[in-house]
Amino acid sequence: MIKHEVSSVTSYWHLFVGGILIAVVMSRANGIFGWAETHWGAWVERRLADATRKQELEEAKSDA
Repeated sequence: MIKHEVSSVTSYWHLFVGGILIAVVMSRANGIFGWAETHWGAWVERRLADATRKQELEEAKSDA
């Protein structure tokens, strides 16, 4: 959509869209990959903590 609006004004629409893309990527603290790593890493840590807790409960039941 932006391509069509900008291309009606200038033939250098690639620069405009590329500039927007760079601005979005650079506006994040660690870029898109840093954001994904933070959110994905938190999800993995929760899953591992749940699995560890479940295993500890099973071990406690078998010991009793």
